[in-house]
Amino acid sequence: ELAMINDIFRSEGAPPPDLFPTIESARGLLGIEAIAGFNGVAGLWFGPADLAIDTGFDWFVDGDVNREAFYYPRMRVVLTAAAYKLPVFEGAIFPNFRDKTEVGRRARQMRRLGITGMITFYPPPLETLTELFGRSEAECAYAREWVTTYESELLKAPRASYSSGYALIVSE
Repeated sequence: ELAMINDIFRSEGAPPPDLFPTIESARGLLGIEAIAGFNGVAGLWFGPADLAIDTGFDWFVDGDVNREAFYYPRMRVVLTAAAYKLPVFEGAIFPNFRDKTEVGRRARQMRRLGITGMITFYPPPLETLTELFGRSEAECAYAREWVTTYESELLKAPRASYSSGYALIVSE
């Protein structure tokens, strides 16, 4: 399917897009390494709701997310994303997405498990998710400093450099 998407773009004279495939079926989960390694994949998206439908297990149990059923699939997606140096997103689907406290609690739990961002189709949780997964201007400035240092060091002979007290080792 990923190759087909790239072929469609090429047939229209457009470059292939960055791809963020959703892992939301048992087959997708079993083939995740091939998906993550496909040229053009820029991140992964874990879809627990569709996975529950595909596999037949309950999505919610007693008014709460069926956490036990999602541990293995979620962690497989997170570990594969880490192995391929990809960000991993999850849909921000909660029993009560208007409850900012609950959204924040669940989103912090996802972040602790390695989810790097959450995607929402509903406005209520957006502010909470942006606060938790967004980056401050100071963090962005720090990242830009590292990129600038790295790029300037590439122009020199391979060596180590220091920025903000940390070593940046550049080699061929």
